[in-house]
Amino acid sequence: MAKASRKSTEVLAVELGERTIKVLQGPSRRKNVTANRVLMVDTPEGSVDQYVITDWEKLKTAFKHEVFTRTKSKKIMFVMDHPDVIKRRLTLNVVDDSDLPGLVKYRLGEYLGFDMDAYIVQFSKIEESEDARGVPILDVFVSAIPKQIVESYVGFCEELSVEPYVLDTKTNVLQSLLLEGVTVNEEIDLGDYQTVCFIEMGQEQVEVNIYENGYFRYNHIATQGILGIFDTLADRFHLQPDEIEDLILSHSPDQLSEDHPGDSRFSPADDSIPAGTEDVAAIMQSYQVELINWIDGIHRVLLMFGGRQDRINQILAYGDGFTYPGTADMLRHRIRSDIQVIESISSWNASKRSDRLGSELYRFVNLIGLISK
Repeated sequence: MAKASRKSTEVLAVELGERTIKVLQGPSRRKNVTANRVLMVDTPEGSVDQYVITDWEKLKTAFKHEVFTRTKSKKIMFVMDHPDVIKRRLTLNVVDDSDLPGLVKYRLGEYLGFDMDAYIVQFSKIEESEDARGVPILDVFVSAIPKQIVESYVGFCEELSVEPYVLDTKTNVLQSLLLEGVTVNEEIDLGDYQTVCFIEMGQEQVEVNIYENGYFRYNHIATQGILGIFDTLADRFHLQPDEIEDLILSHSPDQLSEDHPGDSRFSPADDSIPAGTEDVAAIMQSYQVELINWIDGIHRVLLMFGGRQDRINQILAYGDGFTYPGTADMLRHRIRSDIQVIESISSWNASKRSDRLGSELYRFVNLIGLISK
């Protein structure tokens, strides 16, 4: 049977988090895409660890009962990232295309100093030029995913009797937002900027991706997301992480001050939790300090990129961390006041059955990038 054309292929774009499975159903194409279905499903406990599938049976049950009962397509695209995924920009001598895969794998292994047979290596051409001696050279972007991770996804799809259509990294899929004619937040055309940075403030990870002239330049993954803050506070105050989370969601920051980061500046958003008690005040003060420390870690990562954050023309942020009050304001306060949280992408529309893609688009940016590749 011939493979359906890209224009008409209806796929499921999936991101497997440790806490939440995100699913977007729609046609796989680059422009004028309508998301026909958007889902967020609880991840079975212990079934996913840093995007690696650790319990097929639990995850398979969740897909059969929570995903496939509400979607139609059996073609699945996955987006993931992991500290063990290698991403590099390499400069090579120009060779025949047939020799390029072997050269890329050899040079990457030579550069890193270990055997690349344990990885699935993919690459894309960036540009050809000449070195100082006039010798033709080629810049390529290389990503290498450990075979163990790839095999876990392929094996999982076989268990579900579905077709594994694509497995890609966040670094790669975000480049679809850099295409000509794509605007973010109705007015930002990323093609107008030489250097663009994406900051994902996720539940389990923070990831920074920087691109120059539309191509990959720098990546950093930190393996603590905002849920790690809740775990820290739960241990400190002898509560459960979900109790800390509920408390944070029930309060809103009145203002943020760099002069007094430990001061409690939160007021109750509803009457479900008694505000004003010493325990609540102490927890909210600690949350603000931990939030500052979390964001300052991101700031240090940006400074690692050439030592100057002003080298970056545009910073865009997204991720589940923006569900919680104060995150966006603190990010702008501690790093740069012109940071934009992604709220709209011009190439995307939401159907009536996927309204949350309009109100919570910042949570689905990776999937939008994936299905637009």
